[in-house]
Amino acid sequence: MPNPITVDATTNIDELRTQLESERSEERALADLGGARSHVSGLIERWRSLPEADVGHDRAANERAETAAAEALRTWRNGAGKEPGELIAALRSQFSDSPEIDDGPEKARAFAARRAEA
Repeated sequence: MPNPITVDATTNIDELRTQLESERSEERALADLGGARSHVSGLIERWRSLPEADVGHDRAANERAETAAAEALRTWRNGAGKEPGELIAALRSQFSDSPEIDDGPEKARAFAARRAEA
């Protein structure tokens, strides 16, 4: 408990004012720290309540999967996919507006439907 303050004729009023303002500042700082501590405690509790990380959110795993998929595509294009790729390239020499192999099946289907209607 703080010492009681006695004011008499010898009391330096400026010193007393400075002391009181300092104590008020300390109390305000303590209140701010208490609020910050409460906020941090709430954040910690919210963090703990989050579900465990999903493998789908693992960036490294996603990059490994992408690398594996790119390698599988390259292997397919150099093997079984070589012939369809060559056929599409030959088709594009006659029909320059036909989609490329990388455009996907939906674009190829839409192109074929338009050609069939024409």
